[in-house]
Amino acid sequence: MLSARAAMLGEMPWTRSSSLLQPARRSDEFVRETLTRATDAERVEAILRMACEMAGRDAIPEDPAMARWFVDEPLRVSLAHSLGPVMANALADEISRALEVTATPLAQTGKVASPTEEETQEHPAIGPRVPKTPLILVATHDRGSLQRLAMQLLGRAKVQPVRTLDGVAEGLRMTGERRVVIVLDACYPVLDPAAVAVEMGGHGAPLAVVLWGGGARARERVSAVGGGATWLHTPPEMADGAVGDLIGSLLA
Repeated sequence: MLSARAAMLGEMPWTRSSSLLQPARRSDEFVRETLTRATDAERVEAILRMACEMAGRDAIPEDPAMARWFVDEPLRVSLAHSLGPVMANALADEISRALEVTATPLAQTGKVASPTEEETQEHPAIGPRVPKTPLILVATHDRGSLQRLAMQLLGRAKVQPVRTLDGVAEGLRMTGERRVVIVLDACYPVLDPAAVAVEMGGHGAPLAVVLWGGGARARERVSAVGGGATWLHTPPEMADGAVGDLIGSLLA
């Protein structure tokens, strides 16, 4: 039921006050400075602490490639919990781009330069880094469900909110490089599934489109349009965890 999903919303409790991080390295300092421009220092500390625990680390990685992974995955999810997905993506993208730019100068000083995704080696804290991380485009007004999906798929896929057809098109342009799954929440809708089906006609087809809670009429409309993708229809009472398991099975 919709009320069951609505009842699941809420922020993750965060009660510990001890600092896990000390601003001793360039990547750490830059991340802190950028986040402090967006929110207060106490919240920055909570965001970084949560991200470090999700990553299984005591601090932001010093190596540029590992630092960018940290920003793109656990920090992005932690930011979404505290500041919302829109601000989270804006901040994470800004930091990630800056870390990518600084990778070459760091290499010249004897530090490890940022490798390509294919060249990235196994790291004991996160296991093997998967080349071309799958992209999950999620169109929903349900912030809680978005955050929980991102947490569940952390390390296996990048969960990215989309609110426009242009955002869908941008994601679909990556289908030649990585697997893309689209999730359309029909209970808390952002995009018209039929319009998304039409948009897919001009781009590469995603691995699948999950229509979460769409009724018979929505199914008929997307069936009429097609779009060249596999559509998976789930009931509205399907919980976040079950949807995450479904996406995980598609990526297996």
